[in-house]
Amino acid sequence: MQDDSTRLSDRQEFFLKLDNIISRPEQTKVACLIIHINGLKRINSAMGYQCGDSVLKAFSSRLMSILNPHDIAARIGDSKFAVLLTHVMNSGHATLAANKILTILEQPFSISEQNLKLKVTMGIAL
Repeated sequence: MQDDSTRLSDRQEFFLKLDNIISRPEQTKVACLIIHINGLKRINSAMGYQCGDSVLKAFSSRLMSILNPHDIAARIGDSKFAVLLTHVMNSGHATLAANKILTILEQPFSISEQNLKLKVTMGIAL
C-alpha cells in the first residue's frame, strides 16, 4: 500500500506499521511527527496539479534523505505526511529531529524552473 505520487507508505499502511511497532514489548520510545505543507492548494491552483505533484515528490524525497533507515514516513492526506521515529531516546531527541526536518524542508524547492519556498507546520507526539 503505497501513495502513487510520493512512493511513500499510504495512510492505511502507516497505521498498520505504527500499530505493529507500539505493540512490541521491547519498544520503549517512539515519536510520531505530523507534517502539513501549507499552501499546496494554492500551488495547485496557480501552477497546476502537475507542479503540485512535483512538489510532493521533491518534498518526500528530501524528507526520506534525512531519515534513518528504521524510521517510517507516509503520506496520510493531500498535503499531510507522518513520520515515525522509532529509536527516540527522550523528548529532546524528538525535538532535535523535528527541527532538523523543518530546517531541510523549508529550504527552497526548484520546481518548473522556479524556486518555491514551502511553509510547513508540524506536531509531535511521544
